[in-house]
Amino acid sequence: MRIMDSDLTALGLDGALTTHPADLAAVADDWGHIVSHRPRAVLRPRSPADIAATLRFAGEHGIPVVPRGEGHTSYGQAQCPDGIVIAMSHLARIHHITPDRVTVDAGATWADLLTATLRHQLTPPVLTDYLGLSIGGTLSAGGIGGTSHRHGAQTDTVLELDVITGDGTQHTCSPHHDPDLFHAALAGLGRHG
Repeated sequence: MRIMDSDLTALGLDGALTTHPADLAAVADDWGHIVSHRPRAVLRPRSPADIAATLRFAGEHGIPVVPRGEGHTSYGQAQCPDGIVIAMSHLARIHHITPDRVTVDAGATWADLLTATLRHQLTPPVLTDYLGLSIGGTLSAGGIGGTSHRHGAQTDTVLELDVITGDGTQHTCSPHHDPDLFHAALAGLGRHG
């Protein structure tokens, strides 16, 4: 099935769902440059509602969807041949910082978070060795760093997640509320639902 511009307009997104060849080419490759797959479309969401609407649309039309942080995978894990790539780098806000927790969008990078927390004389317990990675991306892979021997993986420091499942439903989950979804999403390579 070919995605038509009229189909995309009907979604009423705040962000952009594009089929422009340059946009498709930009996400057809990853850091490893081993695998190259051009998607049908790229979503640049401005809100979780954009992701939910796109997932519902994709589900209704049998179109695969894959989230992409900074594209730092090495063998095509963030590519989606003939599907929709969600460019999470467009959801990159750091919402709240308190002494015992932060609330961030999945597309925020560890460098952005560290810069923001240092203003409060705080640091995340585990940082990746390369800070240009997205927080959502490393949490989807587990996330290790120089202090993992003391604090565990980055996923071990997560208290709560907002997750949008394949049917477009948004869930808030934690180890105590919807723990199956919580643990499936962490280190689930973005393919939990």
